[in-house]
Amino acid sequence: MMKAEYLYTHIVYLIHAPIYVYNERKERVAVYIDNGEQQSLYDCDPGFLEFLLEQGKDEPVLYVEERVILYGIIKKEGNTYILGPCGLDRNEIESAKYLVRRHHMDQNRPYCIHTVSINVFGEMMIMLYEMFTGKTMGRSELFLNSFCNESFEMEMEEKMHMVFQELRATGTIHNPYSQEMREQEAIRAGDLEALKESFRETYIGKLGVLSHDPLRNEKNLAIAVIALACRSAIEGGLMPEVAYSMSDAFIRRTEELKEVGKVQVLMRKAEMDYCNAVRKLTQTNTKNTLVRRCKNLVYQELHSRITSKKLAERLDVSPGYLSRLFIREEGMKLTDYIAYIKVETAKKKLLYTEDSFEEIAYSLGFSTQSHFGQVFKKYAGMTPGQYQKLYRN
Repeated sequence: MMKAEYLYTHIVYLIHAPIYVYNERKERVAVYIDNGEQQSLYDCDPGFLEFLLEQGKDEPVLYVEERVILYGIIKKEGNTYILGPCGLDRNEIESAKYLVRRHHMDQNRPYCIHTVSINVFGEMMIMLYEMFTGKTMGRSELFLNSFCNESFEMEMEEKMHMVFQELRATGTIHNPYSQEMREQEAIRAGDLEALKESFRETYIGKLGVLSHDPLRNEKNLAIAVIALACRSAIEGGLMPEVAYSMSDAFIRRTEELKEVGKVQVLMRKAEMDYCNAVRKLTQTNTKNTLVRRCKNLVYQELHSRITSKKLAERLDVSPGYLSRLFIREEGMKLTDYIAYIKVETAKKKLLYTEDSFEEIAYSLGFSTQSHFGQVFKKYAGMTPGQYQKLYRN
């Protein structure tokens, strides 16, 4: 069983945040820190320390100060463990200056604070909590305990009341759910004509208002539609890794756009692309669940050295059985499929990135640039250089 001090030391090393331990009399009984020469925020601001010691009860909580500084509090057998401070802002220097100023610290002594994502910080808190209690807790549960307080609930209730009142006052209703279902069903079925028909439907309802800024509102709507289309495409048989990657790309592009019209166009294009992807799947008639899982694994492991043996181990079948099944269902060898997908991915890298041939080769798990060139020519009919020169412009 891992010793507590060993875990404390590793957490401090990983996120460079101190751990302070205080007893019931609010006396410090231990401290774990990777820079012992730093001044202590808690010594400089006893009032703030007292505030943190009062946070939380039986379960761990997070406290975010001014949206940029993060603390974690866990209580155990009369002691209170405080993890932090850690910065949430990327500018570590400004975060350190804020702490020095806010908590009456010595401005003539340098102070260092490191930044970390709230997800990583939360995982460290969960590890400590499980070691203390033997109980497991998810990150979502930690965030709910920390941030979903009475004030948060009241603000949400007020917001919902305001929206309902606004809709009643204007007589506005939302789009019919049946229209949304027809849209999503068309994507699941890969029926492009049915999808286009759903776009042309007329109805008295309106899309929801997700922001009072017109551009932000359109982006929020687009993100919601893309997320729905992604799930519908997966239900229609599209490999999750492909569907999620498409979603990431469409949403990132949505955020880059500056015109409402272009956001609307991209939203509809996303739906049609998902629909077409499902339609192509239905045309290939890949119905075997194991083969679909195998294909999804190929996409997940695309940037490593994939082999039929490794895939078979992941799927808990023999390599020979998987190879025979793949040939029967797809009409091609699994090794050919892997190479084909890698070449198709390489084509996009050749056209849309500045990566060198060597970088592309290694990123796709090829042992050498020469091997990459040979495989690429076999499946593309030309060398990577010839392909880039022919199609890049």
